[in-house]
This record gives sequence, C-alpha cells and structure tokens, in this order.
Amino acid sequence: MIRLWWSSRSPYVRIVTLALHELDCADAVTLCPVSVSQKTPQSNLALAGDNPMVSIPTIVFKDGQTLSESALICLALDRRFAPGRLVPLASAEMEATLARVATAKLMIDAMMQLRLYPGFRENDVEARIEGYRWKLERTLNHFETAAAPQQGGSADLGDLTLAAGLSYLDFRLPEIAWRTARPRLADRHAAFAARPSFQATEYVDG
Repeated sequence: MIRLWWSSRSPYVRIVTLALHELDCADAVTLCPVSVSQKTPQSNLALAGDNPMVSIPTIVFKDGQTLSESALICLALDRRFAPGRLVPLASAEMEATLARVATAKLMIDAMMQLRLYPGFRENDVEARIEGYRWKLERTLNHFETAAAPQQGGSADLGDLTLAAGLSYLDFRLPEIAWRTARPRLADRHAAFAARPSFQATEYVDG
C-alpha cells in the first residue's frame, strides 16, 4: 500500500489529495495523519524516517521510493496511474501546465508567510507582510486575467494547485476578499468547487 503523510490543514497536501481523487487512486493510498511542528520536528520520528526534512506532503510508494514535494508527487502519481491526465505528456503542454503550477505554488507560499509573520517580532515585519500581500494580490490579478471557463470535465495539475490555494484563502485568510473585482477567477473556482475531488478534500481544523 502507498502511504501519504497528511494533514487536513495543509494546502500543499491538498494538492496531492485532489490529485489522488482526480486520478481515481485515492483507495490505493493510506493516509497517515501527522501534525508537523517547525519548533519540534524531532517529535515526528516516524515521518523523519521517511523524510529527513520532516515535511508534508511525503509519499512512500510500494517500491520504497519516497517523494516530498507536492508537484513532484502529483507528477509521479499521474505517470503511474493515468499518464497525461494531470500533466500532459507533450513537452510544450507540460511546460505550460508546470508554469501555472509554479505560479500557484508561489502564491500559496506567500499565503503561508502572511499566516506566519504576524507572530514575529522583527523590526521590518510590517513591511514584509505588505510585501507578501502585494505579491499575492498581483498573482491573483494574473490568474483573473488568465482565467478561462472550466473545460468540460477536465482539470490539470495547474487547476488543482490554484484551487488548493484559493480555498486556503477562504480557510485561513478570509479577510482577503480575493473574489472582489475578480469575477472570472471566482466563477472558475466555483466551477471547480463542484467537483467531487474538491468536496472530498475540504480543509478541516483539528
């Protein structure tokens, strides 16, 4: 059985669980719940045995191969279970999809910093928060411009990564009214939110 170190609160993990459902292979994976602390990683020795950086998501395949970055995990799952469904096989299309994945993941990185920095006591913390907020708003505007209607039943890894990020804003940063002035992006996200994969992987506290 494949094992996935997992948390219902992580946007990076949600990218992977969305992929599992989109690839119809969720039943082939055992979820291993874990709470990861940046201050006391040594408290998670089982996870550390699979991933020395003690980070999630981390997946362990039947053959012992271990991967610990969401896009890489999803690419491996795509190639193993349904080649080309989430990440196109053709070079040009693959690069375009992975470019959207990278931008959406960097947006999620900015969200995580906005969650963390208010607790810091550095002199420039307010400037850092404003900087991350500025980058986040610009990236949301980028996706508003690039947003296109959901095509039938298709969804690629770029769509999954963006959906995980936008829903994380609703979950942890509701004060950021990202739908305001971004109707196309809001409509696309609403269409994605109707997918069974999205509904099966909702963020949950605790």
